[in-house]
Amino acid sequence: MKKILKLRFGLLFLLCMCVAITGTFAQNTIQGKVLNHNNSPLPSASIIALNSLDSVLVGFGLSDIHGRFRIEGLPEGKYIFQTSFLGYLDSHVKVEVRKGDKSIEIPSIQLKEGHMKLDEVVITANHVPMRMSNDTISYNANAFDVKAHESVEDLIKKLPGVEVAKDGSIKVQGEQIEKVLVEGKEFFGNDPTIATRNLPADAVERVEVFNKKSEMAEFSGIDDGMEQKTINLALKEDHKKGFFGNGKSGYGTLGRYDAKFNVNSFKGDATWTALGMANNVNEQGFSLMDYIGFMGGFGALGGSEGRIEVNSDDMGIPIGQDFGQGFMNTMSGGINYNNDLSDNDEISASYFYTRLDNEMDRRTLRQNLLNAGRYDTDESAINELVSNGHTLNLKYKTKNDTSYRITFGTRIIYNDGLQSKMINRSLVTNNVVTNKTESLNVSSQNRINFGFNGTYSKRLNNRGRLFSLNGNINRRDKSANGILNSISTFFNNRLTSLDTINQQQIIENNAMDYKLVASYTEPLGKGRFLEFNINHQNLNNDYSKEFYDIFFVLGDENAVINNVLSDIYNRNFLYSRAGVKYKINRKKYNATLGINLQFSDQSGEIKSNEFNLDKNYFSVLPSLRFNYDIQTSRSIRIDYVTNIRAPSLEQLQPQLDNSDPLNLYQGNPNLIPEYNHHLELGYHSFSSFSNTLFFTGLNATYTQNRITNTQVVDANFVQKVTPVNVDYDIILRGYLTFSFPIRAVGIKAELNSNVVYNKGILILNAIENNTKTWYNDYSLSLQNRKKKHFDLLVGSTVRHNVRKYSDNADLDRSFFTFNYYSDLSKDFGDKWRFKTSIDYKVYPEESFGGATDLTLLGASLSMNFLKSNKGQLTVSVVDIFNQNSGIDRTTSLNYIQDQRIVSLGRYAMVSFGYSFAGFDRKKNSIEIENGSRRR
Repeated sequence: MKKILKLRFGLLFLLCMCVAITGTFAQNTIQGKVLNHNNSPLPSASIIALNSLDSVLVGFGLSDIHGRFRIEGLPEGKYIFQTSFLGYLDSHVKVEVRKGDKSIEIPSIQLKEGHMKLDEVVITANHVPMRMSNDTISYNANAFDVKAHESVEDLIKKLPGVEVAKDGSIKVQGEQIEKVLVEGKEFFGNDPTIATRNLPADAVERVEVFNKKSEMAEFSGIDDGMEQKTINLALKEDHKKGFFGNGKSGYGTLGRYDAKFNVNSFKGDATWTALGMANNVNEQGFSLMDYIGFMGGFGALGGSEGRIEVNSDDMGIPIGQDFGQGFMNTMSGGINYNNDLSDNDEISASYFYTRLDNEMDRRTLRQNLLNAGRYDTDESAINELVSNGHTLNLKYKTKNDTSYRITFGTRIIYNDGLQSKMINRSLVTNNVVTNKTESLNVSSQNRINFGFNGTYSKRLNNRGRLFSLNGNINRRDKSANGILNSISTFFNNRLTSLDTINQQQIIENNAMDYKLVASYTEPLGKGRFLEFNINHQNLNNDYSKEFYDIFFVLGDENAVINNVLSDIYNRNFLYSRAGVKYKINRKKYNATLGINLQFSDQSGEIKSNEFNLDKNYFSVLPSLRFNYDIQTSRSIRIDYVTNIRAPSLEQLQPQLDNSDPLNLYQGNPNLIPEYNHHLELGYHSFSSFSNTLFFTGLNATYTQNRITNTQVVDANFVQKVTPVNVDYDIILRGYLTFSFPIRAVGIKAELNSNVVYNKGILILNAIENNTKTWYNDYSLSLQNRKKKHFDLLVGSTVRHNVRKYSDNADLDRSFFTFNYYSDLSKDFGDKWRFKTSIDYKVYPEESFGGATDLTLLGASLSMNFLKSNKGQLTVSVVDIFNQNSGIDRTTSLNYIQDQRIVSLGRYAMVSFGYSFAGFDRKKNSIEIENGSRRR
């Protein structure tokens, strides 16, 4: 009944907001057809409607595969329709919309071949919103209403077919953007949000979206299907000479502050950007993956969850996890540099620094499932982390367009940090406390990674005959020094026993790997190629841990090495691979069929017992890649790959780790590598005529010899975890996106579905369970299509988790979460902007013993002032109802848990922003002469 009420509330919420979006609309439709000089349809031609009095853009569209186009919602008045297509002369047609007109059919527009002479340009390009050429979509930033102090992300949100998520990730026509370039050059490595959230929108001339081929494909002209969906930000000409940027700082209640800046300089072929930020409002100035990687290092020191989670890929499905929870102070800054040294030589470099100070107060309630019955744990943890991170990237490329290309680069990462974790945990069975643990773990860590990569590609005599050599080397050194104090109390039949740990833990983990790949491509004619490749790779890992038990004798501290817990391990994993690929390149499709033969050799030893880790394997690894462009904006993709995943050194070492006396871990030297089959099927369709998007796909992974954790829980509920190989593991993921306009009310709707099914094996207390897990995610969002005066988005997401066990149906679990949200931005002229957002989250009771709902509401009001609106004053309030709380509900192989984190709540802030430039802005003017428009 409660679920039905939540769903009804969600539907009512969407209905009310939809009414707020739409109001009353009375629309008309102007449609027609675009033909080429042979009277054949021209797909993807740009059609824009301009007001005949002032040449202001009032509507636009693209023709479909039949050459048809449609523009809706033009008010009464006179217009000029301009039609453009690459390689053809523009056409201009006068159209008048009279009162009462519902549908107007324009006679077919026939474009003539040719190139415009300079004195024949009749309209500035500022009014053409988008053009399509092959697989590139070029959006003209001048055709969209960009306000002062808006970032590139704000501009991208206004582009048709483009979606920007709250985390800054971007999708164009349903496909994920993997890279953002500035003037064709990399910008601070691989984090797209650094460019989109820091560069000012008014500096951009065009936003170009295309499929960036791999460097080898660009050089060879042979499509290998290894494409990345990419955005390139082309800057305005005047911004390429001089410098520009902006800055913002704010101070609020409870001592909250937020400051950021960026400066961009362009001088000829040399460009550089500097940016920085500092805040205590949980805004992160670093890559999320860098943060996760750094935190993963601390997990090796033990703790209630670190050891188990590090060695298991399927222990949990987090819902709504946010790495910005708790209280976080961040300071970061960096510089990015690019320079074309000559026509054939270019260099790029970037440096980025981040300091993070994070405090997290967390409570975790967990139901641990046994083959018969369960036990509960209640854990409170206070975690403090202070870390410093440095990242340096260097890349150099030299080429001869007709002969060769050489590229090499390096990346250096250095981290140091200090972490303290205080844990209080009690274990309850049948409403009786069975044991308690209090522990304090203080640790420091240093990590340095160094990587070098180089590629040499050479064109041989014949077209398509190529030789390529690629090599890389990576070195990773990590050291940690920690102190663990822990007292565990066990209550058993009214008898009480204690287990005390007072230890110093010193860990060194050093790894180095190198890889060398050589390939030769022979053309077979008619777009067919044969590629032979040889691959040699070596992975080396040395791991040592020294655990010292600390005793106090007559007030003096004594440290004695614990030989049971201390040990030294080393491992080499070497593989040699030889393979062949057959490639077909056609205008509509490309395909690659390959097979590799791999010999793997594992060697190593465990010093304490002289255990030998030597093993070798032989594997056959087939692959298939197929891409088919059915027609413009409709495509099918098939990818099938196989690979070998070797066990980690931690998984192989048999030494018992009792850093957490209630959660023991012991590796298994008898593990063998996993063999993975991965299949991806995808279909993508986008109609520019109807503005409809359909995107669906299926991913399937079948793993043989899957490495999973077997768990044993004793009478005192102490858990021991050991990795083992099981026969199989299956993961199926289906996803669907359907976006379409509802023209009668002027809105766009989008449906999303993501369904994950996992079938695996759980071994608990020597009993094997076949587990089945479903993770279902469904969402509906609505937004207004015309965004000139306001932008409104409303939506709802329902998530459903189900886990079932073959051995005991009483352990089966199922739970829902609901999320309803709305974002509104409203401009009042060029001076004022009001923004508000609301997030309503519902966590039903179900398996967790308590229902919870949160309402997160925020609002801001901004005023632009000074000359050219260069200044901006903003008043904002965050979490008006003061309900913010980090909630993470998780289902895993043998437990479900509810986690709460005390997080940043309500505060108000006043901010001042200023944009600056070191050049004169040149404005384009439009004159009307005898009915035509000239620059």
